[in-house]
Amino acid sequence: MERKFYLFRRGKVFYCQLKNPETGKPLPPKSTGERDRTKAEYVAYQWLVEGVPQVKTEDHRSVKHISTIDEILRELKKIEDLSGPDVKRFLNYFKSKNFISTSRIEGGTEQTLLDFLLNFWNFDESLYIKEKLSHGHKITKAYCRNMTGRVRKYWKPFKDIVRMSDK
Repeated sequence: MERKFYLFRRGKVFYCQLKNPETGKPLPPKSTGERDRTKAEYVAYQWLVEGVPQVKTEDHRSVKHISTIDEILRELKKIEDLSGPDVKRFLNYFKSKNFISTSRIEGGTEQTLLDFLLNFWNFDESLYIKEKLSHGHKITKAYCRNMTGRVRKYWKPFKDIVRMSDK
C-alpha cells in the first residue's frame, strides 16, 4: 500500500505532508497540532477523509482541491514571459469572484518608488497597514517609523531612477 502522507516533527509538534493523489508529489506541510505521533497520524487520516481545515475558518478543503491549487501555482512559476495582458486576465478573474476590489488595482496615479514606499509605511494612511490591523496582525507606529527611516536611508538615493506607473 502506497503512503498518502508523511509525518515529521518540527520542534515538539508533528507536521503532515499530504501527497497529491494524481501526481504523487508532496504538498506543503501543515501542522497537526499534536505532540504524540499516534494522534498526529489520526489527524492526518482524518484530513484524508474530511479534507484539510483552513486557517481561522471551519471550512475544509479536500486533498484534491489543495493539490489542484498547488499544481496551478507550480505551472505559473514556470512561465517566464508573463505579460501585462496575461496578468490583467488573472486580475479580471479575481475581480469577477470578488476576491479583490477594483480600487486596489486601478490606482492610476504615477509616482516615484520613493513616494510609494513612504506612503506604504505611513501608519495612518497605508491600506496595507489598515488591512493587516483589521486581520488582527500587530504593526506598531514605531515599526512603521523604523521602516520609513530605512526607506529614506536606502531608497532615497535612487528616487529619480524608477517611476511607478501602469505603462
